[in-house]
Amino acid sequence: MKILHISGAKGWGGNEQQMIYLFPELRNQGVENIVFGIKDSVLQRYCNNMNIELYIR
Repeated sequence: MKILHISGAKGWGGNEQQMIYLFPELRNQGVENIVFGIKDSVLQRYCNNMNIELYIR
């Protein structure tokens, strides 16, 4: 299964924090995480470091 996570935040907020808590647990369940987010955001840097597929706008 694949899950698309969407974030419109450039900074770091509660929604982004929830996503990073979910990623490892979902991976353990065999779920592929894909993120759609903002270019040059904190979440983009995190996804790059964690090898999470990221599409930016």
